[in-house]
Amino acid sequence: MPPRMESLCNRSFETLNYFHQNGLLDIQRLHDAKGILIMKIGQLGLIHCSVRTGSGILFSRLANRSWSAPCAIECYGMGVGCMAGIEASEVVMLLNNDAAIQSFTSTNNLTIGGELSAALGSNGRSTGVSTSLSRPSEAVVSLARSKGIYLGASIDGVIIHPAKSVNKLFYGIVLHSQDILSGVMPAPAVAGGVYELLRQYEQLAITRQQLLANMTPVVTVPYLVYSINSKSGGDDEDAVPPSYPEAAAQRTLSYTAVPPEKV
Repeated sequence: MPPRMESLCNRSFETLNYFHQNGLLDIQRLHDAKGILIMKIGQLGLIHCSVRTGSGILFSRLANRSWSAPCAIECYGMGVGCMAGIEASEVVMLLNNDAAIQSFTSTNNLTIGGELSAALGSNGRSTGVSTSLSRPSEAVVSLARSKGIYLGASIDGVIIHPAKSVNKLFYGIVLHSQDILSGVMPAPAVAGGVYELLRQYEQLAITRQQLLANMTPVVTVPYLVYSINSKSGGDDEDAVPPSYPEAAAQRTLSYTAVPPEKV
């Protein structure tokens, strides 16, 4: 039985908070993102095949920069290769454009060894926390925290789509994922913890931008003292400072840098 929306929201709150508290979440990237997907995925490898299943919630940014109601998402897949172990991953994906959001809300989105499969967790990781950032120009920025031991390599196929049964049970009616993510449904109180975290991160990003915009550039100039040695036979007191180009043109001067502590 798939998790209820309440369970998905509570779990997503814990994941999002952990990623931020441990410096794994770039709030500036989140500020620029058009969507965020938070999932928990389990993977089991049995010699020549692997099984992967997971669930989570997707939020889309609305025109007023608030976040939509949550849309429940589920995924499952299989892999063929040489592998063994068990692993549970918490994944946060920042979606940078509308096409990325739509790729997670199609009725049945099948990807074999592609970006979705990679974003949902790569093989060969050991126990601990791993972070994978795609290039800023790409549609998806993926962050993963994994627990367990999983070794091997495989060709994976992943099916990911909206969890219709979870969404229907929570909202009481059959809704298309685009209806949920476009702002038709109001933000539910059950996702209040996630909304509050997203609001805090948004404010942090705005504050950082304002500080950078108001910061006065500081140019550091090395402190050098010059001794002027006249080669024209005159006294040192007649040496021409380098700030007088007309006088300096009449003599051949050499300037030697002198450390300040020797002045």
